[in-house]
Amino acid sequence: MIEGSTITRTAQMALRLSSVNKWCVTGTPIVNDLFGLFLFLDYDPYSVNFWWKTLVYTPFCRGDIKILENLLGLFFTPIEEHFYRRQHVDSSKEIVARIRRLQNHNLKLSELDRNTIGTILRPMLKLRQSCCHPQVNTVECEESHRAHISSLNGLAGLHIINEEWKKAVEVYREVLRLVVEYEEKNQNGYSSVASHINKFIRDSRCKA
Repeated sequence: MIEGSTITRTAQMALRLSSVNKWCVTGTPIVNDLFGLFLFLDYDPYSVNFWWKTLVYTPFCRGDIKILENLLGLFFTPIEEHFYRRQHVDSSKEIVARIRRLQNHNLKLSELDRNTIGTILRPMLKLRQSCCHPQVNTVECEESHRAHISSLNGLAGLHIINEEWKKAVEVYREVLRLVVEYEEKNQNGYSSVASHINKFIRDSRCKA
C-alpha cells in the first residue's frame, strides 16, 4: 500500500485496481492517512469523504473517541479473547517487575538509556508478536485451548456425579463447539471429524 495517501499517482493507480477482496497493512503510525485506507478498501460509507468527516473525523476531533473505537474494534472468539488477555496480563506483570528493579523511579523515559528501555520493554515483544503474527505463539495458544477443554470436561464430570444430566450435556456441547471452531479455523485435515461433531451437535436426540 502507499501509506493511505489519496493524491500520489501510485495511490490513484491502486484505487483503479479491480478486486474481490482487499486488505492493507501499515507499518507506521496512522496520522492523517486513515481515510486513505478506508478509501482503498472501499468500506462504505466511510470511503466517502463527506460521511468520513461527518461520522468519524469531526466527532473524534471534538473528543468523542467511542466512534473510532467501534469502527476499529475487533471481535474475538472465547479462545482468542482468553489467549490475548493472558498475554496482556503476563506482559504487564513482567514490565512492572522490571520497572521496580530500577534504582530511581523518578526518572523520565527520555532520561533512560537505550539498553534500559530495551530491557523494560522486552516483554512487550511477545505481546506484539502475538498481535501481528499469532502463529509465533501457537503452541501456547494450543496448550491454553487444551487446558480449557480439560476444565470443561472435568466440570461436566462433576455434573454427572451430581446427576445433573442437563447441565452435563450443555457443557459437553460447549466442548464440541470449541473443537469444531478450532478445527475449522486451523483447517488442518480434520474436516471429517468436525463434520461428524456438527451432526452430533445438531442432533435433536442429544439436546439437553
